[in-house]
Amino acid sequence: MNRTRSKKSIKDEVARIVAGFAGFLYWCAKLCFIEDKATHKPIAFGLYPCQKEFSQGLLKGEWLLLLKARRLGFTWLLAAYAVWRVLYFRMYTVTVISQDKEFAADFLDKCRFVLDHLPAWLKRTPTRDSKTRLEFNYKRHGSWIRSFAPTKRALRSLASDLVIIDEADYVPWLKKILNAAEPTLETGNGQLVILTTSGGPDGHFRQLWKLAKNGKKKYKPVFYGWDAHPLRDEAWYKQEKESHEEDPLYMKREYPRTPEEAFESAEGRIYALFTEDARFVRRIPVHPDWVRYRAIDFGGVDPFVCLWIAQIPGEAPGLTVDPSCVETINEFLAYTNGPDGQPADENNHAMDAIRYAVVTFGLRGRIHIYREMYVLDSARKGLSVPDHARRIYERSAGETIKRTVADRSRPDSIVLLGQMNVPTVAHRQIRGGTKGEIAQGIDLVRALVAGTAKGKEAVALPGLQNPRVRKGVRICLEGTRQAADGYWRRAGKLRRKLARA
Repeated sequence: MNRTRSKKSIKDEVARIVAGFAGFLYWCAKLCFIEDKATHKPIAFGLYPCQKEFSQGLLKGEWLLLLKARRLGFTWLLAAYAVWRVLYFRMYTVTVISQDKEFAADFLDKCRFVLDHLPAWLKRTPTRDSKTRLEFNYKRHGSWIRSFAPTKRALRSLASDLVIIDEADYVPWLKKILNAAEPTLETGNGQLVILTTSGGPDGHFRQLWKLAKNGKKKYKPVFYGWDAHPLRDEAWYKQEKESHEEDPLYMKREYPRTPEEAFESAEGRIYALFTEDARFVRRIPVHPDWVRYRAIDFGGVDPFVCLWIAQIPGEAPGLTVDPSCVETINEFLAYTNGPDGQPADENNHAMDAIRYAVVTFGLRGRIHIYREMYVLDSARKGLSVPDHARRIYERSAGETIKRTVADRSRPDSIVLLGQMNVPTVAHRQIRGGTKGEIAQGIDLVRALVAGTAKGKEAVALPGLQNPRVRKGVRICLEGTRQAADGYWRRAGKLRRKLARA
C-alpha cells in the first residue's frame, strides 16, 4: 500500500496542529465564522470582552452558572467551543439540553455552520449527522455532540465530558436533570455549563444561583448585563426602553443591569414594583403601641401560612417586609398571572393572606409584615389546624393582636382556631364573584406597594382595574399624607357599601 503523503496534506496537518496549540481564542479569532443574523452570511467571530472572559472559565473546566442579558452571543460561543473540543480531543463528548426540540435543533445548526465555514484544511466531515447528533469517528476519533429537548429522565444514563444546558430557566424538569447529571460529571471530572436569561424569581435556577453565591455549590456564578455588549450605550438603552414603554419591566427582564433586576422582573408579575431591596425589605423594630393583625391562609394541604402585620402610624401608605419573612418575599417576586390572564394558583398563599388582611381590615396606611409562619407539607407531617393554632398562639406570646382573619372557605377551621385561643374572622368579600373580589383586593395591595415604590413608574403602574384605586395610587405618590388618608377614608365607605350590596 502506498503510504506516501502529498506536501499539501502534510502542510494541512501541520497547520491543524499549530492551530490546536494556539488555543481556542486564537481558533475563534482567526478560523471561526458565525452567521450574521441580519444577512445570514458568515462573519468572522470577533469575540466580545465578556465572551473572552467567559472562555477562560470554560478552558479551566469550571462549572459555570451564567445569567445574562439577551443577544450577547453566548450560544454561538458554546457552539464554537463544542466544535473545537470534538475536533481536537479524541473521545470527547458533548451533550446539550435546550428548552424544546426546535431550540435543540438550532444549537446543532450553529455547530454545523461553524464546521461548514472552517478552512478546507481544518474541516472534518461528520461520520454521522442526524437531527440530534453530530459524530466524528474517523480513525476511531470517537467524539460527538448531541443536542435534544429535556425529558424527566434526561442524562439519567448518558455520560458526557461536557454538558451544556441552554436557557435553563425555561427547561422543564431542570432539578431532576441536574440531579442525574451532577454525580456522573463529578466522578468523571466532566464540566457543566448552565446559561440562561432570567425567567423570574420562581424556579430552580434562582435557587442554584443563591447557593452558588453563598459558596454552597460547585458552580461559579457569572452575570453579564446589557452593557456587556460593546456596541450598547445609554442612548441605546433609552431607545430600546422607549420602544417597549407599554411594558415597564421589559428592560429589567430582557436587558437587566444587575442579577437582582433579572430575577425580580418575570413577565406577568402581579406586584411588579416589589423588589428585594431596602425600599420593601428591611428590619423595623415593632413598637408595642402599634396595632397588630394576623392573616391566615389554610392553603388546602400545602402550605399553611400565617402572617403577622403591624400598622405604622403617622406614615404615608406603603408596604415593607422583614428580611426573616423569606417565603413571603419569594411569593411577592413570583406571584404571576396565568395564561388566562388571571392570578395563577401557585405562589399565592402568603399573597392571599395579605389580601385578606388589607380587604377585611381596611388597611390603608403603612403596613409592615414582621413575622411569618410558612408550613410546607403540613398534611404529610400530620399537622392539623389545632397544631397550627398552638404554634400561632405561642409565637404571639406577649403581643396584643387586634384581629385575625382567615380564608372564609374553611368555616370549621375558623371555629377551631377560636377554640385554640386564636379568635379569627372570615375574610370579607368586597363584591360578588370570586374574580371580582380577588381583582379588587389585588388592586388595594398594589396601591400599598406603589406607595413604597414612589416615582413615575409607580404612577403609570399597569394592571390596576379599579379607577378609584388608580386615583388613590396617584394621591399616595403625589399628594400629602392627609390627602391620601382622606381619599382612603372615602374609598372605605365605598368598600363597605359594596360589601352590603
